[in-house]
Amino acid sequence: MFIGLPSFEQVLGWGGAFLFIISFQLLNPRQTILLWVPGSILFAAHFYLLGSFIAMVTALLAVVRDLSACFLQKRPFHIILFLCLIMVWMVTFLMAEGWTDFLPALGNTFLSFASLNRDLFMRQRLFSAGHQVIWLVFGVFIGSYPLIFQCSFLLLSNVVGVFRLWRC
Repeated sequence: MFIGLPSFEQVLGWGGAFLFIISFQLLNPRQTILLWVPGSILFAAHFYLLGSFIAMVTALLAVVRDLSACFLQKRPFHIILFLCLIMVWMVTFLMAEGWTDFLPALGNTFLSFASLNRDLFMRQRLFSAGHQVIWLVFGVFIGSYPLIFQCSFLLLSNVVGVFRLWRC
């Protein structure tokens, strides 16, 4: 049964989800993170069109975070990461209208902790899984089908990676 074409905001989100999912197939971590930049930009537009300004700001600050992760040394990157996290929480506290508005900031916090634990595989995976669960819940509440798919796929991939490590 034909139910019609997806809306423009969902198409933008599917583009972002596609970029995030294929980014993990790249072997170079820098290339992986660089592919997140256009994905985050597409998701920022997606969130804006779905009416979530806080998620849009979070996605745009993720662009800054990801670019700094690729091009800066460890210490300046940690400073940028911390500043982006402060800005996300400031916007959230100033503009939140309900508890679901806190989910993007919380998810961003988990991903920031994952970034700080890059050298500790298990901790990084667990923080990443927390990030994906939080964004998955947020995707359900705002009706973002691409975000739900992306987070489900990456969460499953993360869980498989953790079990492989524990099994060895």
